[in-house]
Amino acid sequence: MTTAVSSSAPLGNESIITGEAIELEVRPASGPLRALAGIIDAGLWVATGIFAMLMYTRFGPVLNPAQAQTLLILGIAALTFGIPFLIEWLTGGRSLGKTVVGIRVLREDGGPVRLRHVFVRALVGVVENWATFGALATVVSLANARGRRLGDLLAGTYCVRMRDVESDPYPLVLPPELTEWVRTADIAPIPSNLSNRARIFLTRSATMSPQARQTHAESLAAELEGFVSPPSPAGTHPERFMAAVLVRRRNEEYLSLLRHREAVR
Repeated sequence: MTTAVSSSAPLGNESIITGEAIELEVRPASGPLRALAGIIDAGLWVATGIFAMLMYTRFGPVLNPAQAQTLLILGIAALTFGIPFLIEWLTGGRSLGKTVVGIRVLREDGGPVRLRHVFVRALVGVVENWATFGALATVVSLANARGRRLGDLLAGTYCVRMRDVESDPYPLVLPPELTEWVRTADIAPIPSNLSNRARIFLTRSATMSPQARQTHAESLAAELEGFVSPPSPAGTHPERFMAAVLVRRRNEEYLSLLRHREAVR
């Protein structure tokens, strides 16, 4: 025997919403972890550079000066930008050093990084990691709470511990009575700050007083309504409305991620 779910009832624990199975209460990676990851990555690039220089020393003499200079420039560009960019893009925000210490790069709203985020991080990294030998990255990361370097600030990303990211103790559930509505609804791009606040609220709502919970739910739902058309069915509880919208957004992120993984295979 099944029990009908009322659209006017608040959400229970089954409605915890995350993007790409990401728990929202993740902790930013600590400075020492990021530093260790950077040292490991730098060691890999230095070893690769030494190997490349040995090959250049061996085969360089057979090239004319213009060819040798071009090869040298391409090699430096590959080591400082090209290879780090490709690795982080293909692995979804990881590198050898990050994988070893257990951290990963995410967007500010908790979603997986995209090509644009990785490109900005890699491009700025040429200056802050290589041109200044990591000094600029260190100073900037010490100046903000999440330990974000300049590339993170410009790209809208930050590093988190992977064991926090990959934990998802709750099933992802779309309120069943809103399935048909959210399937056909037109949902415009939602600002990262708003979607993140809605997700955090849903994870913490059970610990709030009933009055504060209702007030916050109505306020956030009112903000989200501006990005959704048509409105949800009359009488829908604001928490269930938020859950439906965020599940739809999460599903779209899943599909985008799957398409990306298929494209790089």
